[in-house]
Amino acid sequence: MITGGFGMTMDLERGTMRQWVMGRDGVKRWADTGDPVTEQRVCKCGIPWEPDMDQFGCWSCGAERPVPNAALDRTHKA
Repeated sequence: MITGGFGMTMDLERGTMRQWVMGRDGVKRWADTGDPVTEQRVCKCGIPWEPDMDQFGCWSCGAERPVPNAALDRTHKA
């Protein structure tokens, strides 16, 4: 999994291009607000839920689906 980086992408809600950054937590966030670019799903073991996990499950703990988004807020608070 890639952690760290930056770039620009289209924000479909605003209809404009915006800059994003990715920190060590692996979450892509808007540079101007710090909000996640997309609704990031996370596994019960705390790692970000990758698209291939929908088919194969978590490679780390074996979970078959991500936890609800409310758990993400609790997991990634600094």
